[in-house]
Amino acid sequence: MSDSGDVQNIPKRFSLVFDPAIFVIDFVSVKDQKLKRRMIRPRHFDEITDCESIADDIIAKNSDILQPGKYSRKQIVSLVQKLKEHFEHSKKGSNSLDEELKTIDLNKLPTDKVEQIKQKMDGLFYSNQLKPGDPGFVYDSRVDFESTPKEPSDWDD
Repeated sequence: MSDSGDVQNIPKRFSLVFDPAIFVIDFVSVKDQKLKRRMIRPRHFDEITDCESIADDIIAKNSDILQPGKYSRKQIVSLVQKLKEHFEHSKKGSNSLDEELKTIDLNKLPTDKVEQIKQKMDGLFYSNQLKPGDPGFVYDSRVDFESTPKEPSDWDD
């Protein structure tokens, strides 16, 4: 076996998780012959972003797995397009989740329905989450909540 700089990984399968948007690569590590999984959250994923540039970003950041000749770039672009279409569709329907939560008592729902709603909420959270490097990201943002008027409550008595 050659030294670790020459070790190549072999991609076996590409898949998607829609909520939150995750690109998944299953690959075999040549070093230890084990099937491994890498989960990638595309950054700057919005209506304006070009699918080809996102695919190129995924390929560049995962060059240890996605080496030329070992994968189909067209397949990666196609999967990114599917993620983007789902992302755009979920953005349009994000208000419906708010309306749904106002009318449903989660305590009376079966566990599987609650899990579905939690997954929708997680998807909405991750699509709105700002990370370092994203436009509008502020490190250590502080908000003073004391300036809001306090309502009287018998809870504190």
